[in-house]
Amino acid sequence: IIALNQEGEKVDSGKITKILHRTGERGVQELGEAVAGDLVQIAGLSKATVADTVCHPTLTTPLKTVPIDPPTVCMTFSPNDSPLAGKEGKKL
Repeated sequence: IIALNQEGEKVDSGKITKILHRTGERGVQELGEAVAGDLVQIAGLSKATVADTVCHPTLTTPLKTVPIDPPTVCMTFSPNDSPLAGKEGKKL
């Protein structure tokens, strides 16, 4: 199989070694095959990403994808410099 990016360029090629399906509380289940529309994880391609089209080597046109929003969680870690820093107890 090969992986094509949005421009139709070959990103990666190889052989699928595992097809995995996440089934909620039951965890991850290994499948023998998957069909169009199945949400699966595959092992065997190292450079392909979620936006790439995984297909037969004779195909040259990638599927159109929907852009994925970047992560929205932002955290800042810094020392506690508030006026009550270091003071603990019931009566401040």
